[in-house]
Amino acid sequence: MKKIFTFLILAIFSAVQLQAQDNASMKKAGTSNIALIHFKEGDIYNFGTIKMGITAVHEFEFTNTGTLPLLISDCMASCGCTTPEWPKEPILPGKIGKIKVTFHTQGHPGEFTKNIFITSNALTDAPTYVLHITGNVTEDKEVKK
Repeated sequence: MKKIFTFLILAIFSAVQLQAQDNASMKKAGTSNIALIHFKEGDIYNFGTIKMGITAVHEFEFTNTGTLPLLISDCMASCGCTTPEWPKEPILPGKIGKIKVTFHTQGHPGEFTKNIFITSNALTDAPTYVLHITGNVTEDKEVKK
């Protein structure tokens, strides 16, 4: 049983590695029939210092720079205090979309980093694309930005 479990883990790991390598080689080769996702301001947003109790919201704007429609099948946050909203309809080549990320600060004092995992048909170097939000939640009445 232990050998079967080890074999399955190795097979899954190999499949993920091959997919990532295949995606990277297709990207380098300039394959024309693909969907690509490009975030206007990058994949990290820093809220700075924010007061506990507020709801912090940021929209990550992206463009489909590929030639096929971009389909986002899922967005999942690394924590229940963070909620992503994404377009459910295909984003046509050259068109813009937004992923809205809401972070609920109540009960989460201190520095934070949260990740949002995007599953789509976009050609990337990994099975999912990851967005990041960071900042510092303070209980102080005065907040410096």
